[in-house]
Parts: sequence; structure tokens; C-alpha cells
Amino acid sequence: MINYQHAILHFAAAFVLSLLLVPAAMVFARKIGAVEMGGYRKVNKKPIPLLGGLAIAVPYLIVLVLGRLQILSLHSFLSSQDLTVLLIGTSLILLLGIIDDSKEIRARYKLIGQLLATSVIFLSPNFIVTKISLPWFGLINLGFGLGAFLSFMWVLALINAFNLIDGLDGLASGVALIAILTMLGLDFFATNNINILFVVLAATILAFLFYNFNPAKVFLGDTGSMFLGYTMAILTLLFSHKSGVVVTIIAPLLALSFPILEMAISIFRRLLRGAPVFTSDGAHTHHKLLNLGYSQRKVVLLIYLVSAIFGISAILMQVLPEQMIFIAFILVVVNVSFLIWLAGYLSPHRFVGLVESRQNNILLNSLATYANTSLRRSINVNDFGAIKYVLKLCMREMYLNYLSVQLKNNEKTIFVYGGVSRGHSVEEIQTKLFGDETLIITYQLSAWLQNDDLAKRHTAACLVAIFS
Repeated sequence: MINYQHAILHFAAAFVLSLLLVPAAMVFARKIGAVEMGGYRKVNKKPIPLLGGLAIAVPYLIVLVLGRLQILSLHSFLSSQDLTVLLIGTSLILLLGIIDDSKEIRARYKLIGQLLATSVIFLSPNFIVTKISLPWFGLINLGFGLGAFLSFMWVLALINAFNLIDGLDGLASGVALIAILTMLGLDFFATNNINILFVVLAATILAFLFYNFNPAKVFLGDTGSMFLGYTMAILTLLFSHKSGVVVTIIAPLLALSFPILEMAISIFRRLLRGAPVFTSDGAHTHHKLLNLGYSQRKVVLLIYLVSAIFGISAILMQVLPEQMIFIAFILVVVNVSFLIWLAGYLSPHRFVGLVESRQNNILLNSLATYANTSLRRSINVNDFGAIKYVLKLCMREMYLNYLSVQLKNNEKTIFVYGGVSRGHSVEEIQTKLFGDETLIITYQLSAWLQNDDLAKRHTAACLVAIFS
């Protein structure tokens, strides 16, 4: 018999604890310098503390520890070995996020940390999906090798997918809440049981949204976004593996469709543009909707709606008889088409613009790589003549009238060249250096590029890459 009172009690306790933890996380974030200052590719215009994800993660970790100590009874499928894997992996991803939010580590080192945290799934065979069932195709045996690879990539992909959509107040946390409620429903229909881990996560995210929904007082940070992606990926592996669901792989994919779809679109867009796949840009779906004139709240609510429809499709696929599953697929196709149309991905001039910008992006990427390497070499040998030569070259190739680079904390000017033309806008980028320093880059494009938004984005990305 399902103990609803037990589930409600855990929900209430986790909700209250998370509400109390958010202010503490904000104080801790400010103390260690984990604060989003705004600037390049950022929507916020004032400093906002990161590490809000700790208020979601801590109650979840407490439940895992109590379960591991056998003080708390968790889902009947969870063994001591499974709980140990969850504790180790979650702790690693949280530690990586805290370091990144406070020190902003390089992408390559962050990827190494993600690979390490993901690798813990190999400590228990219960996190490796070796067989999947697909509608109309039946049971497919993957074998351990292919199953291990796909399980590993699933976790790694979701970590970065949630990190990627965390661009507006309440977006990533709300999408995660909808996905977790969907997974709670899927697990309930499959096992006739309530998963306490999903209940606790839903409660803590709901509490966090009181602080994170627009206007946000705190952000998830990489700590929270990577935790959410990692946790949902690893839990879907575990419970899909154990529950014997007929649509083992399709239902979790649908529940998490929006972040997965956004990641796929981003990779395709960057490849088409000739930009590095792992380079951030300001052309995600939520950015496109903002550019169309929607407010932050409307954009987030629209994406909530899209995510909820994906969740309903996943549950329909679970409960409908096999001959009726096509209804869920139709709903998915309509939902994807709506999202693509809404964001303007099918607009011919946008597609042509992507293709036309490819060669320019390739040239700017080459310039950024050359300039970054040359500047490092010149700084190490104190060759200030070479530094000025490289920066003047950058100005010429990017058609800049003016370029100024200075450190924010001590207002020390590193480089100034050219002059500002009156009547034209001057752009400013703030980018964090490694450590506590923030670099302010001020520049002015030539008059003929002043109204070219794509050129502005390319120039900003190139300058950040040069001075990173």
C-alpha cells in the first residue's frame, strides 16, 4: 500500500529546509566570490549570487545519507551500493560546480571533472542499461559495452544540457521541476510506488523557485544546473533499468526533451556557423524569444508549457496500450513544430544568415586563437611592442574604431587604442579572469557595422576568446 502521508511529510520537510537554505547559500556565495556580475551574454544587470543550487542539493544529500545509514526507508529498488554511487557522484559534481562558480575554471578542466563524476556509474551495474524496449520494435539487447557507452553519454549530455539552458530567471529550475514530476509519474505507473528521491527534489526546486523566478534574487550557478542534469540522468538510468518499463528509453527522453533538443540545436547551429561546439553564444531559444519582444517571464512560461507537453507525452506513452502510442508521438511532433516556429528557426533569412556567417566565424576563431597565444607569449617575456601589434591587428580585422581593456577591481587600464566616433554606440563586455579579477572590454564597431547584431555578437565572442 502506498504511504501518501510518508511522501507528504518528506515533501514538507524538504520544502521548508530548502527555503531556509537559500538565504544561507546566498551569503556563502558572496563570501567566496561566487557572484554573477552581469555583462557579456548575461541578462542580469546587477550582481546576483550563485550557488543557489546548494539549497536544492543539500536536502537531497541528507536523504541519501539517511538512506545509506538505513535510518530512512527509500525506494525498494535502491541498494546500499546504489546509494554509495549516488553519494559519490553527487558530491563530485557539486564540488566541481562550487569551484567553477567561485573561480571559473577552464572548459577543458570542467569537462574532466564531469567525466570523473560520470564515471562512478561503472561502480554499479544497476546504472548501466543493457536492454531497452521500444514501441513496435520490442526488446533490443545492447550488450554491456554499448550499453555502458550510451549510459555514460546520457549522463554527460544531460549535465551540459541543463547547464546550457540556465540562461533566464527560473528557466532551468522550472524545466527540471516539470521533468522530475514527469519522472515521478512514470515511476509510479511502472512500480505503483512513490519515489521519495523525486519527491524531495520536487519540493526543494519548488522552494528555490520562490527566490529564482523573475526577478531572481539568486541563481542556480553551475553548481545547481550541473547537479540537476547529473541527478536526473543518473536516476533515470537507475529506475528505468529496474522498473521494467515497456518504453524504457523513450519515456525518459521525452520527459527531458527540451534541454536535449536545445543542446542538439546549439551543436548544429555552431557547426553550421563554423564556431567551436563548446563555445557559448547568445543564440539559444530563450535568447531568440527575448529578441522577438517577449518578456523574461513570458519566455520562461512558454518554455514551461513546451516542457509540460513533453512530460504529458511521456506519461501517455507509459499508460496507453501499444496500438495507441502513436497519439503521444503526434503530440511530440506538434510540440516540437510549435517550438521551432515560435523561435523562428524555420525563417529562410535566418538560415541564410547562418550560412553566410560561417566563413566570417572561421576567420574570427582563427584570429582569436592566434591573438590569445601571441598575447600569452608576449606577456611572459614582457614584449609590450608585440602586445600592441597583436591588438592593433585584431582591431583592423574586426573593424573596430576604438578598443579599451582594463581591470575592473583596480581600474587599471591595460590597453587603449583609437578614438570613439560621436553619434555611434559603444559596447562594453565584462568577463571574469581566472581568480577574482574582472576584465572590462570597451569597443566601438565601424559605422557600417553599427546596426548589424550578428557582427556585434561575433565581435564580442572573439574579444572574450582573445582576452580569456
